[in-house]
Amino acid sequence: MTGAVVLAAGASSRMGFPKPLLPLPRGETFLSAIAGSLRRAGVLGPIVVVTGHRPTAIERHARALGLSVARNPRPQEGQLSSARRGLRRALSLGATELLLWPCDAPRIRVSTLRRLLASKPPAVPTHRGVSGHPLWLDAAAASRILGARRARSLREALRGARPRALAVGDPGILDNVNGPEAYAAIAGPRLAGLLPRPGQPKSLSR
Repeated sequence: MTGAVVLAAGASSRMGFPKPLLPLPRGETFLSAIAGSLRRAGVLGPIVVVTGHRPTAIERHARALGLSVARNPRPQEGQLSSARRGLRRALSLGATELLLWPCDAPRIRVSTLRRLLASKPPAVPTHRGVSGHPLWLDAAAASRILGARRARSLREALRGARPRALAVGDPGILDNVNGPEAYAAIAGPRLAGLLPRPGQPKSLSR
């Protein structure tokens, strides 16, 4: 069964607002856009959202979308710790193949996801020679990530698994929306102008 893990545990400190809840021009949030793309691509198994910093609103939104939630109690330990938390939950829910997707890349095309799903895992999409997201994992690669206790990053944890490079014409796989400028580039100045400024409450009206 094919599932997915969406990494949404970061502090969003540069953005000043939780990235999974940021709006996009078509009325979606980062998280709802990702979930919709996964379902349209044919991911019918569990979609697990890993939360950490400021989890309450993100978890409420995830559950409203019909997604599962796994909270990382130590998100300060980094992305690898969140990936492990999500992979354990997804595997326990019956997933045997998984897309591992950070929430700061919300524009990945459904066609890219379908190409990954049709390929043999583990695999990673590339655009113009640069590796991006999401990672496409089988149970063996997921187990490698869970078992690599000395690894300090996903790259280190997957060393030896040798994910295949799958070239795609999708620049969205390289998105890394970590600050207001990057958000404005994909959402436009109107939505970016609604981001709270230092000292303002962390809420976003549309």
